[in-house]
Amino acid sequence: MSLKFDFKAQSLILFFGSLLIKIPLLFAGYGREEDAWGQALYAKVVWETKIYEVSRLPGHPLYEFLLTGLWPINHSYWLFNGISALATSFCILYFFKICKELKIPNAFLLSVGFSFIPVFFVAGTYTIDYNVGLLFVLISFYQLIKGNWIGAGLLLGIATGIRISHLGFLLPWAIILFAKNQKLKPIIMMGIASGFISLLSFTLPLLTYGTGFFDFHKPPFPGWASIIYKLSFGVWGVPLLLFFGIFKVSKLNSGFDFWQGKTQESALPKGFLLALIIIFIMQLMV
Repeated sequence: MSLKFDFKAQSLILFFGSLLIKIPLLFAGYGREEDAWGQALYAKVVWETKIYEVSRLPGHPLYEFLLTGLWPINHSYWLFNGISALATSFCILYFFKICKELKIPNAFLLSVGFSFIPVFFVAGTYTIDYNVGLLFVLISFYQLIKGNWIGAGLLLGIATGIRISHLGFLLPWAIILFAKNQKLKPIIMMGIASGFISLLSFTLPLLTYGTGFFDFHKPPFPGWASIIYKLSFGVWGVPLLLFFGIFKVSKLNSGFDFWQGKTQESALPKGFLLALIIIFIMQLMV
């Protein structure tokens, strides 16, 4: 007799399964990245001095405000790291909901695979904004495919307030929205909603530093061998790379419309693949 779980049960398994396996990893400091310790130090300094500054230009205002507000209550490793773990579980949950909404086969197993992407898994165990921002990007996309483009814009604005580069998702979102109804008004309204929240989030950095806050840490450009590694094994790991390779080969003979984005099994939004390619290019540029 095989066990079958409904959507709610599968959602709970994904959410709490991800959370539980990260608990033992939440007590070993704020993280191995210096940015993680910098975020915690930022919260301490701003709370104690009551003088605003960014942890690193151009800043991560909403995430920084959250840590600063929590600092006097509790700034234990487990709490700050737990924010990332909790956000990661919600990311997996919304990834699952998106797969279900798009009628993608094996949504549960894909979500399990998503949860074990090495960089994603690790970012859910220490004090960093990565998965917190990604959560709002995923919820924004979910709202977009549900037809709530104002909500998608507002949520993307929140994601931008956590990490400014998330504003770039407006372009692929706009492509998907335009492909759906061929109208500019929804795109403009989504852009206004996103821009308003983004500007509101960066009000303090703007008032403190002027337009000079719009600057980035510029490390030396890495070698191509490093880039290729990070785009492949460094991000996905060997098992997931093999999975994607097998999946790609198995789909070579099946019909796939580039713009329509539909296979026999799923119904991706129009323009989805073009939007995906643009996201990939943007990641190379950032």
